[in-house]
Amino acid sequence: RALVQVAAPSLQPILKCALSTGMRRGELLALQWRDLDFTRREIVVRPETEKAGRGRVVPMTNSLLGVAGTRWPLRGQRRSGV
Repeated sequence: RALVQVAAPSLQPILKCALSTGMRRGELLALQWRDLDFTRREIVVRPETEKAGRGRVVPMTNSLLGVAGTRWPLRGQRRSGV
């Protein structure tokens, strides 16, 4: 938590995601909005970004759901990434 608090505001969402899911750096950086399922509360790690190449589904914690929810309205202001 201390790391997240001292990080630049633009890095805080990705750090929170990394700490709450255990996802690898490449998986996090490759995330796109289509990979987040807010209804099922899941993050889909696509096979092409997953180390073993099989892909997987990662559950979204309550705190991560909150972080993603605050960024959702801003999604059109950036490239396709989260």
